[in-house]
Order: sequence, then C-alpha cells, then structure tokens
Amino acid sequence: MSKSKIKENIVSFTGSR
Repeated sequence: MSKSKIKENIVSFTGSR
C-alpha cells in the first residue's frame, strides 16, 4: 500500500462530502 494511494482515498472521501 502506497501512502499516495491512501492520501488519494482520503481526498476522494472528503471530496465526496
């Protein structure tokens, strides 16, 4: 698991809100 992938997941989650 890359940290970049995790960050993208967070951005996608927060962006969805």
